[in-house]
Amino acid sequence: MVIAGAGSGKTRTLTYRVAYLLEQGIAPERILLLTFTNKAAGEMMRRVVELLGQPQPALWGGTFHAIGARVLRAHAKLLGFRQDSRSWTGTTPEIC
Repeated sequence: MVIAGAGSGKTRTLTYRVAYLLEQGIAPERILLLTFTNKAAGEMMRRVVELLGQPQPALWGGTFHAIGARVLRAHAKLLGFRQDSRSWTGTTPEIC
């Protein structure tokens, strides 16, 4: 976890750490990059690809909300929800 102010190098720190982990043989599916905004999430993933010179499709990165929704959709049936749902409504449980 990196907590710091604007312009302090959080994105650079995270992307270099991810590149290092991948170069050390850590499987990309064991790494999770989370941030608060879509812009920051896109920038993190773009920088990782730029550092490594190739896309990393197994690497998960995005906003807390987007990744949470992805996990819920992936396991919706186990939780008793519809997998293709996009929102929570009233008394009918749906996945956002």
